[in-house]
Amino acid sequence: MKLSLSGLIVGIAAMLMVVGCSDKGPNQVQHVQAMTGLAGSLPASLESLEMLSEAFYTAANNGNRQLSYTLLSRIRQAAKSSEIRQLGSQTGWKSWDQSVNKVMEDLTYNRTSPEWINEAARMKLAVDVLINPTAPLWLQYEDVLQDDLRRVHLAWKSQGNDHALAALQQLETYSRHIDRIEMAALMQRPELLNTHLQSSLDYIRHMLEASRQASGGTPAVSTALASLEEAASSLFGIDEAEAAINQHLPVMPDDVGRAPVSEQLAVLYISAIVMGILAFAGWRRYAFEQKHGTAIPAKKRR
Repeated sequence: MKLSLSGLIVGIAAMLMVVGCSDKGPNQVQHVQAMTGLAGSLPASLESLEMLSEAFYTAANNGNRQLSYTLLSRIRQAAKSSEIRQLGSQTGWKSWDQSVNKVMEDLTYNRTSPEWINEAARMKLAVDVLINPTAPLWLQYEDVLQDDLRRVHLAWKSQGNDHALAALQQLETYSRHIDRIEMAALMQRPELLNTHLQSSLDYIRHMLEASRQASGGTPAVSTALASLEEAASSLFGIDEAEAAINQHLPVMPDDVGRAPVSEQLAVLYISAIVMGILAFAGWRRYAFEQKHGTAIPAKKRR
């Protein structure tokens, strides 16, 4: 199993902070446990939301409209808990509320099931972020998106008469997967990264449609595809470390007070390590481009 950079950093931080506060009050130890996801058990409200989202996902896939409506009503109520709303992010919860309202409307007016089946999947991934913030399921879509984009590249480079149309068709699969993880990503990542990815997706779609109308290839399409790949890498890659450290955590009581000096020093050491790693990665990219004129190829996954 691949150990993510954010998981390593947060894990080191947790160990140093536990040492620094081993003789402190229970609230400080509980804060460390909350950050690393090592708390003894999940809040009852979150466990309830998890079970409801799982049941809703199953009911949606089975086409059970009445049960789906009932479960969604309970999900809407359960998600209002202040204990749950402390987790995730405001933009993530905004997307959640919009999704719930949309599905309620679809079910009320007997609209086609694929719409609310997709929303059920989105909500399931979002709940998983709250339960397992250090290794959520949505991160596994990185490989899926890379495969999708590879197919877009192959379709675009094919010798067919309408290779732009073939690339557009493959791009729709990529777009559906982006839409599926959007809510979960918003729970953990800055909204700007999600917006940038969506803008890059819209741009390559526009370029492919323009290329099709022009009945010819254009280097701009390849450039746009590279930009799309870079936007996706930003969502899954280096920013993961910062997002994990800055993740929204449950609000602790006021008596926790200011962090002791040992904890502050631990954060400074870890920040220095992270900055060193990012600087080295940037230098490698710069050196490679100076020599070869192209970006460093992504490492192949086993």
